[in-house]
Amino acid sequence: MAKKKKKYIVKHKIKEKDEIKNKEVSMEEKFYWSRAITGVLSGILGAWPIQLVGWWMFLYMMCFQFLFPFFLSFVVFRLPYKKGKWDWKNILKTGIGVNFFIFLFASTAVHTIVIYPEWSDQLHNKADTNEIIVSNEIAYVADGANGMLILNISNINDRTLLGKFETEGAAENIIVMNDRIYLTVENFLYLINSSDLSNPEELNHYNTSGNINDIAVINETVYLTDDEQGLTILDTSSDNPIKIGDFNIVNASFQSVSIENEVAYVATRNEGFIILNVSRPNLPQILGECNLTGSLSTVYINGTVAFISAEDQGFHLVNITNLYDPGLINTFNTTGNSTDILIDGNIVYVTDNIVGIIRYEFDNYLDIIPDITNHTLNGNGIAKKMFIDNNYMFVSEGTRGLEIIDLSEFGVEEELPPDSSISFGWGWTIFSFLSIGLIIIGIKKKTKKIDF
Repeated sequence: MAKKKKKYIVKHKIKEKDEIKNKEVSMEEKFYWSRAITGVLSGILGAWPIQLVGWWMFLYMMCFQFLFPFFLSFVVFRLPYKKGKWDWKNILKTGIGVNFFIFLFASTAVHTIVIYPEWSDQLHNKADTNEIIVSNEIAYVADGANGMLILNISNINDRTLLGKFETEGAAENIIVMNDRIYLTVENFLYLINSSDLSNPEELNHYNTSGNINDIAVINETVYLTDDEQGLTILDTSSDNPIKIGDFNIVNASFQSVSIENEVAYVATRNEGFIILNVSRPNLPQILGECNLTGSLSTVYINGTVAFISAEDQGFHLVNITNLYDPGLINTFNTTGNSTDILIDGNIVYVTDNIVGIIRYEFDNYLDIIPDITNHTLNGNGIAKKMFIDNNYMFVSEGTRGLEIIDLSEFGVEEELPPDSSISFGWGWTIFSFLSIGLIIIGIKKKTKKIDF
């Protein structure tokens, strides 16, 4: 009888030890995975909505690394403290690697989304910014295949999307007049009602045979240039655009048009600079011509001088005092190709596909003051068009989107903001190798049996 009783006791003790071991493993695994879950939640909370960055985020992470495990052990799981078995070393080591790694991953991902809230839209609809117009702290952007975007820029560093107009082709040129927007999309001109910025609506459209290169609007009369029809003049006083006149030169490619006092100044690719009388829109008459070198792209009128960008030939200054006999004043070469030109007082800004944007200062005699400043665009982007409003320059850079330059800092290299997801991500990447090592340590420690 005694032997049987002893045998029974041995079996009972073995079974009891197995249950304790299973419990030990179970509690350790729970603690391990609880730290993993904590890493996710604390990372998300720190990046949003608290939005910590830099050293504050580092201190926040250290609290969850070295203080929260004790709360988890003694308050949540109520595990007894045992020196050498479940002491402060084991508490900190268990799950430290996975907690660290997941915290880094979650916080960096969420921070990137917070900094770039339209990341998903940008992923599927890459920027293709062709032109921007700013009026009353509202930016109207012709953004290629993304259509037209309307942005609130009252806070220049926190722009918000107000509305969007979808297009089937690439939105290229834009003009805003009161509650009406004129938008060119390849060979179409769209008239858009902008009284409700959140929901711009098409009023009507007009199509040309060639791709529209430029647009000018004077008192609801629209002037369009394209490669095939030359200059087309439309009456848009009603919501239905009506063609009232045109002008063309065989084999000429009309690029840019500027209207001043019933005179149209046209830059062409292969026929030079042309001046037209459009006082009678139904019958435009040529006044004068000026043969210029280069492929002309943009014309800007400033008083009695026309400033004309000419791609690989830089830009020209043409005297238009006598409309019947315009004469070349001077030509200024640029490093690369010049496609756009803009004047602000006695300052001339010229785009350059190599340098970025070049600023020239002219005296009263149209001589350049030898203080030429170059501004390199972020990521060496290439400027398409420029617009100035309230001492800020808005630069359209195609697939690189929009860049805003504070003219008081023109020519100064721009540094990435301190909360940029790029610097933030690289900062955490420095710790990623350490976290991998900690994960390995955590896995090894996790396999060790602990007697609670």
